[in-house]
Amino acid sequence: MAENRWMVVQARTIDEAITKGAFLLHVGRDQVEYEILEEARLGRQGRILRPYKVRLTINEQLSPAKPEGQTGKEASEPAYEFDREALESMDVQSFLALVDQVKRGTRPSTAGPKEKASATNFDGRIYTEISSDRMEAYLMITPPNGGSPVILNEIKSALAEARITYGIRWDEIEDMVNNHKVYRRVQIATGLFPKAGEDARLEFPQQIREGIRSSGETAFNHLMVVKQEQVVTRKVPMVPAMPGMTVTGETLYARDGRDFSLYARKGRNLRVASDGSELVATANGLLVIDGEKISVESGLEIEGDIDPETGNIDFVGDILIKGSIRRGVSIKSKGNIVVQGNIDAAIVEAGCHITVEGGILGRGAGSVRADRTVTCKFAQQARIEAGEDIIIHDYCIHSDARASRRLMIGGSIIGGMGYATQALRTKNAGNENGTPTLLVAGTNFQVREALEKLRVSIQRCREEREELETQCANLMESENQGTKLPVEKRCLLLESIQRIQRLGEQAMTLESERNRLLQNLDRERAAKISITSRAFPKVRVLIDEAALEIKQITQFATFSKDWDNGEIRMTSYY
Repeated sequence: MAENRWMVVQARTIDEAITKGAFLLHVGRDQVEYEILEEARLGRQGRILRPYKVRLTINEQLSPAKPEGQTGKEASEPAYEFDREALESMDVQSFLALVDQVKRGTRPSTAGPKEKASATNFDGRIYTEISSDRMEAYLMITPPNGGSPVILNEIKSALAEARITYGIRWDEIEDMVNNHKVYRRVQIATGLFPKAGEDARLEFPQQIREGIRSSGETAFNHLMVVKQEQVVTRKVPMVPAMPGMTVTGETLYARDGRDFSLYARKGRNLRVASDGSELVATANGLLVIDGEKISVESGLEIEGDIDPETGNIDFVGDILIKGSIRRGVSIKSKGNIVVQGNIDAAIVEAGCHITVEGGILGRGAGSVRADRTVTCKFAQQARIEAGEDIIIHDYCIHSDARASRRLMIGGSIIGGMGYATQALRTKNAGNENGTPTLLVAGTNFQVREALEKLRVSIQRCREEREELETQCANLMESENQGTKLPVEKRCLLLESIQRIQRLGEQAMTLESERNRLLQNLDRERAAKISITSRAFPKVRVLIDEAALEIKQITQFATFSKDWDNGEIRMTSYY
């Protein structure tokens, strides 16, 4: 028995209301009583302006009674007799539909009541339903009672009357008719939703997609450098809108995409390609967006400090930083870099000059390198390299400063190393506490480093080879004495011999490379180291391969190499 005992339905006729209500209450037509709440109202030509409103109530006395002695599941079985011949000829799909009807308690079309059926005969009926947004339509058919079943042409007429004209699934409808799928609410039509158009947009190549900076922002994590004739962005065309359609044939419209011209977006150092679809750089520089304008800036000016939050910079043009470069940042330029503050444990590299109005603080982490000159006020625990000159106006403390031409220090160099190929000049070297300080001039430091690496590699080859030769000699001694070695040791012996051969070849190659560097070594015979004030003990002077350690305070001295005897000579500074 259904959970709901009554309900109110609306229909065009009383008979239709009874059929619809019985279906929704999950009982047979002969098990309900009805009460007319509102009469139907007819208009001209018989059109129904207002349907019947009927209350349907389940009649417990007409419900199937439980036979005596039966309870539970046996007592709830419906009193239907089935046509065996119909069941035998029924296909699988139809039989499954029948099973579904029996489970719901509705009267199957292949069954007849044990008791006398109602005397009222009627044809199969059609019910249509349209969703509130008119994008879906549903159909339900009911079986006849002594009349004719629903046919396809009747459904077509019902759909036309309901104005359901678009997206009809005729295969679903034919299946309902052919397989007698009754009392099922089936979706038989679907509308087409409209699709909004897409605005024209700019698409940046993958390699520079992360490199856009909006004007006024300070997010430099991926500042993008572009090169001349590089395509910086492409225009993706506008996509027009696609209209939709309801199941009742009404057209639904959507917003069209919006278009724009690349000429309106083009800024400095850019041109529009001949087909109007790309912006191409006409100069090297930084890609910058200012509102809807795109430009390539040949120089970069940054207000304030650069730190890990603002990020790294890699730029082809000149960079002016009106602040300091903080710890953990990498700044690279193929031009000049000017820093109005300090450089603090950062990596800074320039293709031309680096000028720091403050100082360079390395803290054992950062480095500063320029292909030409590096100029700063002071240096502390810093590593500085220059392809030409290094100029430090004040002091240089515990730093490693290496210049391919000249190193000029206006104050003192204390601790660490100062290196110059042609000339090194400083006011003071070392201090009264005797801090070890190394001053080097002459051989290019890059060549000297390469020679030192080769020397270390050759020494390692020799040490490993000597160790393996001793191991092989011990193993061979056992075999020579007639003691058969285990197979593992024999394999080890053979592998060691092969390794010795490879090490010998490797050492010869390294020696050859070292000799080549020594032969082509550019020795600066005029190299000198000048002390314009004082040099303290523990200061070591190295010119080419000649060395001198200062034992006592020395004033106003110039050190150079006497190429006749290979020793360092000291003269007065002039």
